[in-house]
Amino acid sequence: MRLSKGRFREIQVQLERHVLETMPELEQSRAIEKDTEREAPEKAPEAAERATGQPGEIAALVHEALSESPDRHAFREQLQAHGLVLYIRGRTPGVVHLESGKKHRLKTLNPDFLTAFEALPEKRLTET
Repeated sequence: MRLSKGRFREIQVQLERHVLETMPELEQSRAIEKDTEREAPEKAPEAAERATGQPGEIAALVHEALSESPDRHAFREQLQAHGLVLYIRGRTPGVVHLESGKKHRLKTLNPDFLTAFEALPEKRLTET
């Protein structure tokens, strides 16, 4: 017999209630039903107005930084100005949104970002 998650949860709650009511000598505390009684905390209104670090916002910032950068060093500086930090794990570059701490791979944000990043020279050539 297969039970859905919801039905299994109902059975757990009923069993816990039964044990608490009929066997007080066990001195069992409420554990399962306690989770359903909790309420989600309300978000502060200021938090909703700030940048959330959503992939769409991050992609727009990365696009802007890539378009303004002649080399990788300038790209890193542009990202810093937008509150992002470049990281490379293995061969996979990505950015970290400093405010939220979330990591986003360039390839996941937009496959063209990875191509554009790889095309950037390491350092800008200077005339001597």
